Amino acid sequence: MGIEILLKKEVSVISETLERMGIANKASKKMFPSCYLASKDLKYMIYHFKEMIALNGLAVDLSDEDIQRRDSIIKLLIQWNMIEVVEQYLSEETSFIYVLPFKDKRQWTIEHKFRVKERF
Repeated sequence: MGIEILLKKEVSVISETLERMGIANKASKKMFPSCYLASKDLKYMIYHFKEMIALNGLAVDLSDEDIQRRDSIIKLLIQWNMIEVVEQYLSEETSFIYVLPFKDKRQWTIEHKFRVKERF
């Protein structure tokens, strides 16, 4: 579960970028982030929010599309030179994600389906 990564940018930059990536309702200007950055045992991981819920012991329906969306987000972060992946397979399939431009963030509401309790 989750994908281990190495950071090439500050934690705050990666976390903020992830907050603007996911599923968007353009009519209501609401963004639903799909993935979160977490650390455990001095390792950084990117998880789909459903993986985070499962790690808390709750049942979830994690679909192939959820994994594809997580992996598509990770591929973008790699392309933007923000992270590297540590020896793990990423799905070759891609999934549509919306990336909210930073300049537009103040006009949108970010609605989290999961909250990471530990702040970096």
